[in-house]
Amino acid sequence: MKKEKKKVEFTEEINSAINGYALAITFIIIGLFLLYNLDYFGNNVVSIVILSIFTFFGVVGTFIELSRNKIIKGLDDFGIGIVIFIPWLLLYILLNNIWSNIPSFILLFLGTYFLISGIIKIGYSIMINARKSNKKTTTVIKDIFKILPSLASFVLVIFNIIKIAIEINNL
Repeated sequence: MKKEKKKVEFTEEINSAINGYALAITFIIIGLFLLYNLDYFGNNVVSIVILSIFTFFGVVGTFIELSRNKIIKGLDDFGIGIVIFIPWLLLYILLNNIWSNIPSFILLFLGTYFLISGIIKIGYSIMINARKSNKKTTTVIKDIFKILPSLASFVLVIFNIIKIAIEINNL
């Protein structure tokens, strides 16, 4: 008698999360590729614009997927902080004069507020989850590994912005 192989099926929620993460990571990988191949489209400016758009959508998509997580709170605030902080950083790197610094100060304030709020909420939710769990160490480790992709994409975005700003200033 042959054993029937069971077909692995995902729930709609899991399938949606997989597709969301895959799309977000694809955007980030394409952004990284363009970051190191600025002449890919034959024009650095075109590559920088496409790179910026892809990286932005990749990071936003990652945070949208992470914010659906019901265990760790604060990822949405953290993502909003990044989205607000990035325009300030670009203005600061590219222009850095009194006329751009004064109006962009609100972006700096709001971006920093949401980043710090998100970090505090993330830390607090991890601490609460550790208290509720019988397996404290493994739960905390799992929660930390859930956050690592968003932190890595944040660092990637900052490096991309700095490199883009340097490339634009060199054009």
